[in-house]
Amino acid sequence: MKNLVYLIVCWLAPLTAAMSQTCPDTVRLSMTVSFEGDEMIADIVADKFPDIIGFQTALHYDNQVLEVKNVSSSFIDQSNFGIQANRVVALYISSNPLAGLTLPDNSVMFSVRFKVLKESANPGFYFSEVEFVDSQSRLLCYDTALEPIITTGTSFTGSLRFDKNSNCISDPEEPGMGGWVLKLTQGDKVFYRITDNNGRFHYGLQPGVYGLEVRPRSDMWGICSHMETITIVENQPQTIDLLAFPITYCKDIKVDVATPFLRRCFDNVYTFKYENVGTLLVTDPYLEVTLDENFTFKSTSHPDFELNGNVVKFYLDDLDLFESGTFTMTVNLDCNTTVLGQTHCVTAVAFPHEPCQPNPAWTGADMEISARCEDALEKVIFKLKNTGSGDMSAIKHYIVTEDDVMSPPVPFSLDAGEEIEIELPANGSTYRLTAEEDDNFPFSDFQTLAIEGCEISPGGDFSIGFINQFSESDEDSYIDTDCRQSIGSYDPNDITGMPAGYGFKKYVEKETKMEYLIRFQNTGTDTAFTVEVKNLIPEGLDISGIQMGVSSHPFSYRIDHLRNLILKFDNILLPDSNTNEPASHGFVKYSIGFDGDLPLESVVENFADIFFDFNPPVKTNTEFHTLGTNFVITSIEVIEGPSVLVYPNPTHQCLHVISSGDLSGSEFSVFSPSGEVLSEGNFGENKEADVSFLPPGIYFLSLKNGGKRSNVIKFVKTNQK
Repeated sequence: MKNLVYLIVCWLAPLTAAMSQTCPDTVRLSMTVSFEGDEMIADIVADKFPDIIGFQTALHYDNQVLEVKNVSSSFIDQSNFGIQANRVVALYISSNPLAGLTLPDNSVMFSVRFKVLKESANPGFYFSEVEFVDSQSRLLCYDTALEPIITTGTSFTGSLRFDKNSNCISDPEEPGMGGWVLKLTQGDKVFYRITDNNGRFHYGLQPGVYGLEVRPRSDMWGICSHMETITIVENQPQTIDLLAFPITYCKDIKVDVATPFLRRCFDNVYTFKYENVGTLLVTDPYLEVTLDENFTFKSTSHPDFELNGNVVKFYLDDLDLFESGTFTMTVNLDCNTTVLGQTHCVTAVAFPHEPCQPNPAWTGADMEISARCEDALEKVIFKLKNTGSGDMSAIKHYIVTEDDVMSPPVPFSLDAGEEIEIELPANGSTYRLTAEEDDNFPFSDFQTLAIEGCEISPGGDFSIGFINQFSESDEDSYIDTDCRQSIGSYDPNDITGMPAGYGFKKYVEKETKMEYLIRFQNTGTDTAFTVEVKNLIPEGLDISGIQMGVSSHPFSYRIDHLRNLILKFDNILLPDSNTNEPASHGFVKYSIGFDGDLPLESVVENFADIFFDFNPPVKTNTEFHTLGTNFVITSIEVIEGPSVLVYPNPTHQCLHVISSGDLSGSEFSVFSPSGEVLSEGNFGENKEADVSFLPPGIYFLSLKNGGKRSNVIKFVKTNQK
C-alpha cells in the first residue's frame, strides 16, 4: 500500500501542501453483496462523493473463505487495482486535477467478484488506509459501515418452459426456452438473468421480498404469470417453474449475418445464423442471400445450396420450435472494381415469411426498391415498384438523400405491378431512396436502399462512408443486411454500433434498434483457450430487450448485477495471429433498443473489455450515439450568387476560397449537418476560413448576402495533412 500512497501523494504534491489540518467533509463507504452460484459479488458503495480528484482504499477479506476472481469499475482503470493475499487495493487519480469527479449517492465505486470457498458468518471484511482528496486540495474524512455478511445466498432457481397445451400447469416433459430475459427487482436494485439453452436460471439472494418479471422474446408469446412476488427466507432454497404459451400460431425464422471486416483483394468470411423464433414447425425453409456485385462467391460450409449470379440460395432442414443453426460463406472482394473505404452489402432473407395475422384492411400492396448506375446516360436510376397483389390504398411519400442532405418528400401511389423510375445525376454522390409502405402493411413501415460509386468519369472520385449512417430495411426478423466499408489497417479489438449515426454527433432516432458488433483477435504468442468479453451495458440501453445474434464461435452469456454482459468462449482454441492470422479473429453481435425514457440529445456510450485466458483485459474503443430527431438537413435557403470553389477539400486547417465575384469583407458561416452554426466571420484579403478547431467530419461553408446564404459548399475536415 505504501507504493500506492507514494503515487497519489507525489501526483498531488503541488496541491496537498495547502491541505487543511482538519477534514471538512465525510465520505461514507459501505458494501452490498449479491450471489451468482458459488460466486459472491461485493459492491463498494459511496455516499457523499464530492468533487474527488483522487482516492485510495483497501478492502480486506479472509482468503480462507473467499478467493478473488476479478475486480471491475466504471471509472477506475484496471491497472489501478492491486490484488494481494487478503485484500484488494483501489487507487483513483483524475486525469484533470482541477475538475474532480462527483458521484450520486449510492454509487458503486468498484466491484469485487469472489469465489466462495466455504460458508462462513465472518468473511473478514474491513476497510483500511482510506484517503479522499477533492479538487480544493482537501483531505476528506470518511466513515465506513459493513453489515454482517454470510458468504452464501439463499438459492432461487427455476426454469422457463414451453406450455404446449396452454393449461398453465408445469410438465417436466415440456421443453425449456432459452434466451429469454428475466428481471428481478428489490427497491432500486435490479438483477437480470437470461435463461440458458435449457430454459434454466439461477439467483443467489439475501432474504427479502423481490419482484420477478419475464420479458417475452416477441408478441407471439404470453406468460402464465407475467409478474411474480418472490419471498426469500434464509436457508430455504426456492424453485419456480415459469410457463410461456403461444398467443399467435405463426412461422417466423430469424436470420442474422455478419463478418468481422472486409479486405479488398482477399477472401472474406461471412457467418449466418438462423433460428425458428415462431410458434410452429417450419417445413422446407431456405435462405436467399444477395451478394454485392463486387463479390465473387468462393465456398460455403453449408452442404445444400444453389448459386445463380449474385444470389445464393441455402436450403435448410425443417426447423422445429427454438431450433437454430449456423454456417459460413467465403467471398472474394475484387481489387480492380473497388476502392478502399467503399461499402459492400450482403442481404439474407429467410423463407417462408408470410405475415402472421395481417390487418384485413391491408390491400396486399408491397413496395420494392432497386437501383443501378447508367454510365451511358450519366445517371443513377432508382426503380420503385409495387410487387404486391393489390393497389395502394393511400398516397405515400418517398425521399431521396444525397450523401447527408435530404430532399423534400415526393408523393406517389402505385397499383399492383406498377413502377416508377427516379433519375438522378451520376456525380459521385451516395444516394438513398426511402419509401413508405402502404397503410396496414404487416412488416416494416418503410423500404430503403442506398447506392454508392456512380460517377460520371470512369475512375473518378465518389463519396464514401454515408451508407451506414441510416438504418437498412431489415427491422423484421426474417431479413438482415450487413453493410461494411472495406478497410486497410484496423484495430483488431473494437466495438461498432449500427447504424453508424448521422453527422459527427452520430445522431440516431430513439426508436432505432441498435446492433453492436464486438471483434477480437489473438495477437499474442500462443493459442487462447478461453476468451471472455465483458460489455458494460450503458444505462441508456434497455437490457430487457437484448437479443443475441450471430458469432464466430459458440459462447455462453449472462448479465451480472452491474449490467455487465459477460460472453464466454470456452475452449475456443483461438490461434495467435503469427501462427494463423485468418483464424485468429472472432466476433459476436447483439441487438438492443434504447430506454424509452431517455431524453433527446442524450449520448449513449458503449465499450467492452476482452480477456484472453488469464491476461489483463484489452479495452476496446468507446462507441457513442446521440438521440435526436429531425437532424438531417432537408433544405437550405440559397439565393443567386457568384460561383465559388474551396480548396483543399478535405482540409485539416483552413479553407481557401476562389470566387468569380468580389468576396472581400463578405460574411461566412460554418455549420454542421444538423444545421448548428459552429463559427461565423468575414473574409479578409486572403479569403480563407479557419476550421482547424473542428473535429473530423462533414460540414458546410456558406456565404451570406443580405442575411441569406448565396452559396453553400460541403467540405470534409480531417486530422491529417
